[in-house]
Amino acid sequence: MLVGQIPAKDLTLQDYQILGAVVAEDSMHAIHSSVYVWHLVEPLSAISPGGIKSALGFFPEARPTAKAWENEPIELDVHRLNAVIDSISHRLIKLQPIKLLDEAPALQTPTAIWFMSPVVIPDTDSIIRLSRPVVREDGRVAFVICARCTRWWGSVVDQEVDKDPVSGKWRLGRSARRDFTHWKDSSVFEYRGREVPSSSSDCP
Repeated sequence: MLVGQIPAKDLTLQDYQILGAVVAEDSMHAIHSSVYVWHLVEPLSAISPGGIKSALGFFPEARPTAKAWENEPIELDVHRLNAVIDSISHRLIKLQPIKLLDEAPALQTPTAIWFMSPVVIPDTDSIIRLSRPVVREDGRVAFVICARCTRWWGSVVDQEVDKDPVSGKWRLGRSARRDFTHWKDSSVFEYRGREVPSSSSDCP
């Protein structure tokens, strides 16, 4: 455990429901290809330049519970995640099961935040690294930060997930995306703190 990190608590069913809502969209769009999720749910310092400070800039209402973003990494149970995704109904679409990625790319700078293009793995649509969900004090809204890599860009997405007051199911809310690379020079991008990302709100 690194200095400043909090010992990890097991992911709850609610955590998996929230994370499932985040990655279900990726699964829905990957009709004939795979979606990989990194095998660890990670602290923000590992996946998002700017860490908690950056996340609170977009989600200030997360401040009272934001310490959960400092929890040390914990293994993701892909079977529980896929069970949640299977329970999400999408008309005429069979969602692709999420696959687990457990091998990181070789880095020139071991401490860099890494983004890896899906083209590295045959028949892959996207690669995602997830933070632990932070749930607002009233329990109605959660916030997840993820590093999402598609064939076109590697980015950090600040995602709000809202709880339906009637069904109790979690669904995607507003979001913002910060692009860090468009894979011009390499299929692996290492963020070392110098590059300035482009940003967009309510990203697809």
